[in-house]
Amino acid sequence: MGNPTLYYYPDTALSAGSVGRLEKVDFGQPMSDIQISPIRSVSDTVSLSGRTSRTSWQSGIAVRLTLERFTDDALARDLYSFSSHAERGFHFGFALDSAKAFACVPGLFEWERGRTLIIGQTNIFDRWEPAATLAVDDIVHISGPAPKNNREEHKLAAFSKLVSTTNITLTDPLRYDQPYPAVFRHRDFYPVLFVPEADVNSPMLTHDHRISYTWECSAVLYPSWAASLAAQADGMADAQPGHDDGLGLDDALVVGGTLPSPSADSKFVAVAPATEIHEADLFVPDWRLG
Repeated sequence: MGNPTLYYYPDTALSAGSVGRLEKVDFGQPMSDIQISPIRSVSDTVSLSGRTSRTSWQSGIAVRLTLERFTDDALARDLYSFSSHAERGFHFGFALDSAKAFACVPGLFEWERGRTLIIGQTNIFDRWEPAATLAVDDIVHISGPAPKNNREEHKLAAFSKLVSTTNITLTDPLRYDQPYPAVFRHRDFYPVLFVPEADVNSPMLTHDHRISYTWECSAVLYPSWAASLAAQADGMADAQPGHDDGLGLDDALVVGGTLPSPSADSKFVAVAPATEIHEADLFVPDWRLG
């Protein structure tokens, strides 16, 4: 079992030719609390006849991480330094248990509704935790990007990592179709977080006469990063000294085609009572959304 751990890349100067190695903050103690809240951006319209329709934009989860009244001065220094990275809008990852820092996307076969056995690719974040794996009874989340924005929670019945694939057996069948680039991850592994504008001016680290410290971080996770990072996983930098020529998290997102900041890259409209408009008709290029 591992410890709660933050993952981030302080140097993101891709144009300078050297990104800098992965920085890891090992908390060394259990978290006080983790709160997750689903979020979704929607807009409703009602016709004169009373017919309603909903436009559903990108969805995600809000995550609040809390460690209360700790006395580790070295950890406080690490978290104080980390806040500079997060406040600038750069991405970072967090795992409640570093030994379970695992996430993957579909392999050769799509993840279809009704299946309990699904095949995934290898761990996208193998450079962060090469030994990370999951076990029976672990709770996992599966979610997809716009336009579907489907998400569901499951318990593992079996899990095995192979050379180039991952075999995953769920205790219950999938409730939704989860096509590529849906992402499968441990419930408390949040690999691509960012601090939204509204929370930037709230200090993450506070203290009581510098005797004890409290750290609270409010961040957001969107599912649209999966395809970009899956394609760039082998090029991401790790934490080894001297390994400073790989991609950082934000650089991997840019190279892979996902912008560092969230955007409504497409939308899904559900029209009451149960009519859905085809996804192909709803794609809206980023430049048209402003």
